[in-house]
Amino acid sequence: MELLPLLFCCFLTLSGLTFGAESGSRVIVTEDGNALLSCSLNNMNIKPMLFDWRKDKDRLQVFMYDDGTLHNKGPPNQAEQFKGRVSHFPEELQHGNASIRIENTKVADSGNYTCEFPRIQPEKIFHIELIVEPILKDRTDEKIPGAAPKPIVRQLNQNGLLQCDVDGAFPKPTVEWMDSANQTLLSEEPVAAPKGDRFYITLKTTVSKSGLYRCVSTQKGIWHRSSTETFVNKEPEGASQGYSGWWVAAAVIFGLLFLCVVIVLFVRRYR
Repeated sequence: MELLPLLFCCFLTLSGLTFGAESGSRVIVTEDGNALLSCSLNNMNIKPMLFDWRKDKDRLQVFMYDDGTLHNKGPPNQAEQFKGRVSHFPEELQHGNASIRIENTKVADSGNYTCEFPRIQPEKIFHIELIVEPILKDRTDEKIPGAAPKPIVRQLNQNGLLQCDVDGAFPKPTVEWMDSANQTLLSEEPVAAPKGDRFYITLKTTVSKSGLYRCVSTQKGIWHRSSTETFVNKEPEGASQGYSGWWVAAAVIFGLLFLCVVIVLFVRRYR
């Protein structure tokens, strides 16, 4: 039985979760991942007990378990930001494990957490710091002030000239054209036109092959990246004329064959 807590920790490590030990530990995860905050009363059955997870000085309620009653789905006092994202390990309660898992981690989840057993004397409190590191991603739906909307892309002619426009961004984004292999394309110098505290940027490039191309706007200061794709169809010179000429020839041949059939049928009928 003493091996169960150790085996549980091994399982968590192999499953890709990040977890903290008891008092004073730190957990570091990336945004949109899963974080495990560890809390345990070794070799003690905590099924009939109360444990309460709180965050920061505001004491936001993260999760609460009370003798089989869970408060992780909203009522009565769980903070809105944690609803539907926090779970515990019911099979481990008999071994003293009060750890919780936070899914789909957000930067706002960063902070200082406590795992409290208020009915034990003296009261047990465990402290864990969670750090959620941001990643570059499309944050359009987060409505961050200054976050650039998706780029507007256009094909200006049949020679592969592409234009990308990024409007109303702050801080100033880096704009680049990329191919389907995520390789940056050589482009003209970007044209940046500031209006007030916002930037309006135009970037042109010319491609010589058919394929999928995308314009990417990156604002590292707010961890925002968005892109728009376009497909370019570059036919070899003269290919379209040859293709249409083939259809004309086929139509003429078909018409002649049809005329021959009609003549033969007509002759046979009136012999």
